[in-house]
Amino acid sequence: MPATKTRRLGIMDEASSKKITMRHFRGKSFPNETPMTGAEVRAVREQEQLSQVAFGRYLNMTPDYVSRLECGEVQAKGPALALLHVIRRHGIEVLH
Repeated sequence: MPATKTRRLGIMDEASSKKITMRHFRGKSFPNETPMTGAEVRAVREQEQLSQVAFGRYLNMTPDYVSRLECGEVQAKGPALALLHVIRRHGIEVLH
């Protein structure tokens, strides 16, 4: 039943009707951040003038993992990738 009908019939309140759920997207994909190369990860860290240890603490990663990202052995995904993009755009200060 469409949201407008459920609201009109009193089955659903307005707040629930406005809530976006997965079914509203009907197979559409969500925007994803583009992957970062190891050189890009390193450039973000160096732009902030942080060691791998300090950078890892901001991202809740081990220095070894930061090193592996920078060497291209692994690629950041999910929240880590999103944080890297935020730091690149707005600087490390946004995490304070």
